[in-house]
Amino acid sequence: MGSTNDWNFLEVWIDPMQSPPYLLMLMGDRMGICHICDPVENYRVVQISKNYEEAQLWLLEDEFEPVRGRLSIKDLGLVNAILEVKDEKPLSFQEALAEMEKA
Repeated sequence: MGSTNDWNFLEVWIDPMQSPPYLLMLMGDRMGICHICDPVENYRVVQISKNYEEAQLWLLEDEFEPVRGRLSIKDLGLVNAILEVKDEKPLSFQEALAEMEKA
């Protein structure tokens, strides 16, 4: 992914056998290429796959499990707008979730 705006979706995967669980990020770009990044290693790309299925298989072979849900680039804009100050006070996380459900 050439720039930070090239990604289309983001998933978090965990290795539940470790304590605390180890996290990896699966980022898919608009062309379908998937990058698996390690946030502990300054977001170093540890695997590049030509499609989602290949990336998913790589993670599953290493016994990683997906965290439920996926964040898309569109969702990020909505989340940022909701988390901004509303009526002079920041929204709590629960308030932000409730606002997202209304949208």
